This record gives sequence, C-alpha cells and structure tokens, in this order.
Amino acid sequence: MRDLNVRLERTLHEALKVQASLNVPFVFRDSRCKRKNQFIHRYPDGKVYLIEQDIHTSKEVVLEQL
Repeated sequence: MRDLNVRLERTLHEALKVQASLNVPFVFRDSRCKRKNQFIHRYPDGKVYLIEQDIHTSKEVVLEQL
C-alpha cells in the first residue's frame, strides 16, 4: 500500500508541474463561491480569481481578483 501511495504522489506532482508549465489554473470551490457556477482559479504565478461560468456556454467571467 505504501508503494502505491508513493507512486500516486509522484504522479500527482508530475501532473501539477505540467499543468503549471502550461499556465493552467488549479480550479476549486470554497466558501467564497456563493453560487453553484462560481469557482476559484489559482494560477501558477500566484494570482487567484473568483470566476463565474455560464452553465449553457461554459464562458467564464472574472468576478474579482482575490
């Protein structure tokens, strides 16, 4: 089991490195998201935005920089 955890952690770190090199944000929700279509985008450079996504078109609107 420990070997599996080590391999999974290593794979996760590699995936996060690739994501950062492509400037892809880490997307998540927390208490700052008041509506179901709101998300937090954290970019590799440290910038963090509250965004809202249109449920029909997937278009994203930045509500504020956090």
